Amino acid sequence: MGGYAEPLHVVVCDDDDVDAELIVEALERESVADSYTHVDSGPALLAYLRDPKTPRPCLILLDLSMPGMNGHDTLRAVRGDRSIRDIVVCVYSTSGELRDVREAHEIGVQGYLKKPGTAPNETERVVRGIMAHLEYFILPHPPRV
Repeated sequence: MGGYAEPLHVVVCDDDDVDAELIVEALERESVADSYTHVDSGPALLAYLRDPKTPRPCLILLDLSMPGMNGHDTLRAVRGDRSIRDIVVCVYSTSGELRDVREAHEIGVQGYLKKPGTAPNETERVVRGIMAHLEYFILPHPPRV
């Protein structure tokens, strides 16, 4: 992946197991990252990111439509935490509503993609696009010790 020296780890935050499975399978088929983690809620994502024993992701794929703490609130929490705010976040949502896109960008998302549906080949196409451009999104951060 470009000149990025650290192992690439992607976290998928989505309460829909089918969508998350499609994304992870596409990531695996495309061999675009070294490892993947799926969490099913905003609080689970925050707990994961704040745990010093977990691998630090180079990218979070974040769904907006989650019960309880939605994606916008989760993104606010990530951007408000100095220890994790520099992690690249790309919203991956069924919503293409302009207000959702604007709000996500105002909070600090680096990318916003509309889910293509349940066709595996479409999900793979979107994942290839995300990962092909990842090196342009990556912000420097020190490795965890």
